[in-house]
Order: sequence, then structure tokens, then C-alpha cells
Amino acid sequence: MFSNKMASVLSSFFCGFIPRHVGNRTVYTAYELLRRMQRMAKRDYKGHAPANEAAFQKHLTRLQQTGGYIEDQMNYADLAYGKSTLRSAGCGVIAVYNILTHLGCPRSLPEIISGFEKDGLCLDGKWGTSPGAIRDYLARSGLSASLSVKKEEYKTLAEDSQGFILTIYNDKNDIRQQIHTIAVTRENGRCTAHNVSCDGKIMPPCPGPDELLASLHGGRAAGIVLIGVKRPV
Repeated sequence: MFSNKMASVLSSFFCGFIPRHVGNRTVYTAYELLRRMQRMAKRDYKGHAPANEAAFQKHLTRLQQTGGYIEDQMNYADLAYGKSTLRSAGCGVIAVYNILTHLGCPRSLPEIISGFEKDGLCLDGKWGTSPGAIRDYLARSGLSASLSVKKEEYKTLAEDSQGFILTIYNDKNDIRQQIHTIAVTRENGRCTAHNVSCDGKIMPPCPGPDELLASLHGGRAAGIVLIGVKRPV
């Protein structure tokens, strides 16, 4: 029989295998496969829209205090997203809401939810939203959206954008800490990340994506996909 120590070692190895050894392109492709499978399932979530619209009204006062940005995902259990909720699996939706707000082309949060329930959900929302669907949604919104899974391209892509959406491992050594997607706004050469901790806390600005990743979760975060976004000239 395995000792408790051996079991712990094996558990740590397997939980660290994906972030350490599975390439970002493979993770991105897996999300796109789940997105296509979801579309083939043809689930109909149109009934969520009225209830989500009513629930969102209760959050408007808080948004007035945060410059229009959603910083407290943990308080959004009252909005449905597929078979999940925005609290549990809506970080990608919130990132899109925040980046659209930053770029001066805001959309209703329930409208964005409905868009991704049609195309973008993964496993009915249990695995959130495909980064590829986020890129496509932003492009359909009339924005320039460029995606990269290569960490060495993050800085250049971010500097050529007015803001970016970043999908990360919360802990590059432990997949159990999950994957998170955030919006990062750029102003005066400084980057501010939104909805990082999901509890309303706001991080101070930093120079760019490399410095941002180094500051997240004690330096344990690692980038998977970066989507640079800007208004077309």
C-alpha cells in the first residue's frame, strides 16, 4: 500500500503536470474543442436573460463605486451562466464586460452572457469560456483583437493594445487552483488588472504583463493566453 507521504507526492506530481508540461497551444485547442462540442449540443439558455437582467440591476450601485468595472465576481451567484453561475464560472464573461467598459463601448452584462451561452461555453459553463470565443466576440463587437499563446509575445502584443484579456493558471504548480481570466486596462503606459481576487480588492498598476504575472499569487501565476484589444483606427 502507498504511504500517505507517497500519495501526497503523487498527487502533487499529477496536479502540477498540466501547467508544467502541457503547452499553452494544447490548452487553447482543448478549450476550442469543448466550445465546438457545446455548440453541437445545441443547448437553449434563452430563458436566463430576463432573470439575469433583473439580478444585474442590484449590482449597479456597486459598479458606480468602481468606475464601472466588476471587481467582485464572488457576489454574482445570482446570475446564471449555462448550468453554472457567473460566480463559479463567469470570469471570462466579466473580463469581456470590463474591457468593453474600458474601451468606451460597454454592453449589458446579461447581453454578454447570452452571447457566450450561444457560442463560447465549455461543458455547459462548468469550465468557463473558451479564449477563442472571447477573441471572436470582441472582433464581432468591432474591435481589433489579437491572440497569442506564446509568453515571449505577451509584452509586444500588450504594448500595441489599449487593454488586454489574460487567461492564467492561478498556480503554475497546481491545477487544482484553477484557471482564471482577467481584463487588464492600459492607461499612460501602466496596466491595471481587474477582478483578480474576485472579492473587490484592486491591484495597483504595473508596467506590463510580465510584471503583472510576477505579482499575482506570490509569483505562482503563469500565462496561458493573452488577447490584445484596441479600437480600430
